Amino acid sequence: MAKLSLLAAVIISSMHTGYRRAGIAFDKGENTVEVDEIQLAKIEQDHNLLVQSTESIEPGADSSSQGNVDADSVDKSITGPSVDDVTLDLSHAPKELHAIIAAVHAKQCQEPLTRKPNCDEFGGLKVSGADRDAAWAWYQDNVINHVPD
Repeated sequence: MAKLSLLAAVIISSMHTGYRRAGIAFDKGENTVEVDEIQLAKIEQDHNLLVQSTESIEPGADSSSQGNVDADSVDKSITGPSVDDVTLDLSHAPKELHAIIAAVHAKQCQEPLTRKPNCDEFGGLKVSGADRDAAWAWYQDNVINHVPD
């Protein structure tokens, strides 16, 4: 049987800490994990998880990077699904809203949103009205209505 190559992936989870997919337990927010192609495919199908970036791991490389990383050290440009060819960039978004904004983006990629999502439409993520409103306003200003320079 052929050995699957490993990828370093940054995954944003909108679910609670301990949420599991493809044999991996995720923390809420950003996670850096090592996955194979099969695991990555399962993660990409989960609407509660957003693949932020992936990078091939060289054979023999140090494999101790699995787990959470400091959010300031992570590239915030999501290379997953985009809306009208606009890439989601969370580098200027309030950190506490990253998971909510990512969930809004995932919903928008599935089907264009015609209204602000209700607080109970975030797949188990507990979202306050104020946080939902702030995330929705940021998403509209920076993604939907954003005009590139």
